[in-house]
Amino acid sequence: MACCSPPQPEPGDLSHLVPLADVPRLLPAVGGKKPNISTVWRWCLRGIGGTKLEAVRIGRCWYTTPEAIQAFGRALAAQSIERLDRPKVSAPTEPRTRSEAKRARDVEAAKSRLRDIGALS
Repeated sequence: MACCSPPQPEPGDLSHLVPLADVPRLLPAVGGKKPNISTVWRWCLRGIGGTKLEAVRIGRCWYTTPEAIQAFGRALAAQSIERLDRPKVSAPTEPRTRSEAKRARDVEAAKSRLRDIGALS
């Protein structure tokens, strides 16, 4: 085992599980407020940008792990960085319109082609 790696729980050891209700207490406050438990549920159910917080139900309680919380945070940070690195997309330009003279030339050219094939007299 490397000196810097965290100790891995033994199989069947559930002491590392964190009830979802306790997750807000583990997270830093943003703007003076910690996330609400409904926010944590939303992270598990819908996620953010396709990334969900991993959770498991044991009996009637839902749990996650500190590692899953960290992985969720890292994935969101990577998404934010990726979004910032994308090139800016310019606004769509207005479609170009034909001038009246160009329209008249196009109409005459179409009539000429129709006369050539005998569809217009």
